[in-house]
Amino acid sequence: MRFFGRSLIGLFMVALTAGLLALAGSTFYSALEERFSKEVKKRPARERVFSADVLTVKKTNISPVINSFGEIRSNRTLELRAPSGGTIVMLSKSFEEGGIVGEGELLIKIDPADAQTSVDVARADLAEAEVQLVDARGSLQLSEDELSVDVARADLAEAEVSFMDAGGSLQLAKDELSVDVARADLAEAEVSFMDASGSLQLAKDELSVDVSRADLLEAEVQLMDSSGYVKLAKEELIAAENQLELKERAFTRQKDLKRRGVVTDAAVEAAELSVSSSKQAVLSRKQAFHKAEIQLEQSGNIVNRKKLNVSDAELSRREAIQKAKLKLEQSGNVVNRRKLNLADAGLSRKEAIQKAKLKLEQSGNVVNRMKLNLANAELSRREAIQKAKLKLEQSSNLVSRRKLNLANAERLLSDTELYAEFGGRLAEVNVTSGGLVNNNERLAKLIDPDDLEVSFRLSTTQYNYLTDEKGLLIGSLVEVALDTMGADLKVTGTLTRESASVVEGASGRLLFAKLNEPVGLRPGDFVSVSVQEPVLKNIFIIPASAIGQNDTILLVNAEDRLEERTVELLRRQGENIVIRSDDLDGKEVVSKYSQLLGKGIKIKPIRAKVAGEEVFSGPEMVELDDKRRARLIAAVEANAYIPKNVKKKILTALSKKKVRADMIERLEK
Repeated sequence: MRFFGRSLIGLFMVALTAGLLALAGSTFYSALEERFSKEVKKRPARERVFSADVLTVKKTNISPVINSFGEIRSNRTLELRAPSGGTIVMLSKSFEEGGIVGEGELLIKIDPADAQTSVDVARADLAEAEVQLVDARGSLQLSEDELSVDVARADLAEAEVSFMDAGGSLQLAKDELSVDVARADLAEAEVSFMDASGSLQLAKDELSVDVSRADLLEAEVQLMDSSGYVKLAKEELIAAENQLELKERAFTRQKDLKRRGVVTDAAVEAAELSVSSSKQAVLSRKQAFHKAEIQLEQSGNIVNRKKLNVSDAELSRREAIQKAKLKLEQSGNVVNRRKLNLADAGLSRKEAIQKAKLKLEQSGNVVNRMKLNLANAELSRREAIQKAKLKLEQSSNLVSRRKLNLANAERLLSDTELYAEFGGRLAEVNVTSGGLVNNNERLAKLIDPDDLEVSFRLSTTQYNYLTDEKGLLIGSLVEVALDTMGADLKVTGTLTRESASVVEGASGRLLFAKLNEPVGLRPGDFVSVSVQEPVLKNIFIIPASAIGQNDTILLVNAEDRLEERTVELLRRQGENIVIRSDDLDGKEVVSKYSQLLGKGIKIKPIRAKVAGEEVFSGPEMVELDDKRRARLIAAVEANAYIPKNVKKKILTALSKKKVRADMIERLEK
């Protein structure tokens, strides 16, 4: 029963809820119908006017400034390392953190005892090696002098042999002269004989007989000349063959000496060339001898033919011959006497030739013995010279090694002292007097405080502003500022170079500028950098909020209505921009671009000062009372961490009537 009662109550409440919802819907629907049935009263249209800040733009010329941040670096930094290991026996008074050292100043001296001992030993060794070198040079000179004496003696012996050979040649010439005289007498006798024979020509053909006899005489003379030529060619051939034999023996000795290493290849080649020349001479003499034999044979044939002619003539004139027998017999006796004289002369010549040959053979033996002795002596001298040269070379090499050892010892001695290559300040000092250091151990870092530069990074767009058709504008003015307790330490410089590559993970370009008189700056300082761009002419400066999308600005015409103008955006300078456009000078521009404003909209202009006047305005200045000024000055003077030159600038700024607000804020913090 209880369950049934609860079910009825539930049904009742559901029905009551549905009824209330239906009543509410009906009431809402009736209200909507009543609302829609009423007439709507239209208000008259009215133009909406917006208030907007406007500025008057003026054409001007400026040098835009690119602002960035950079780090101070040193152009001249030197790591000071121990040149050798050992105990430090002297340490410069300036060798401390921040110490100032001058160029060439002795900074550290390491115990030089071992190095000095090495130098002394090396000098003693060098002196000993130089004495050995002088001794080797003397031995070489002595051996060369002895070789020169032996060569001179050999030349003298060869000259004496040549003199003896010349004497023999003279005697041979004299013998040849006597033979020639005998031949001349024989020829004269034969002429007389022919004259006597001519007297036999009493017949009709007396003239032909005389001609035949004359031809016979001429042929016999040619025969005698050919015989002499044959003998002379034979003697020259024998002399050439003897000379070839001598030169071949000399060439054999040269090759033997070459195998022993005594003579050079040039001497062997010269001997070989001499043998070749002698062979050529022998060949020439053989040719001459052969030609002389042929000529002798031809002359014999001619003589035979002439004799036959004479015999024929004599047979035909026998009667005339019988009558002249007496005269012919007398002429024959003369010819016989002349022939006997010629035979005696030939015999004397043969004896002289035999003596000359014997003497030549003796001279050749003497020459051969002398040459053999000379070769042995020269071989011994050259071996001595070779040994002396080898000893000289060894001594020279020893001296060179000792010099290198001395130079190395002196270098090690000089490495016990460390000097400053240039003037500057010391940093990261980690050495004390009397300490023990290792070779190449890092002792400190020497920094030149007067040769500093700043490295800073610009975006690619900013980098393009500093370039022209030739590349980066080297020499552009750069200003570096270090914020020190509100008083900026400013230093000027010039742009010098740019990085050759872009570091992985970075963007833009890394530039470097050399600082002029960087007083108060130290390597590692984080500074702000301002780079002055080239002058931009005929441009306008407006607030950055005055430009909209697609580089458009809103101009105000004479009816206070807006006009859109597309301009060329050149630069962004903080909260201002630099633009360029035609026919914009003196016109009013909306200073804050809005989506609610557009072309043709009428505005209520709120005019301000001329655009661009606030671009380069100075920092906010505040007047100080005496109490506050004295408190700030005392705080600065009590701060020992502020550099002296920076402290002087801050105190000068605080002594003025108006002081920068940002400086006061930093000092009071």
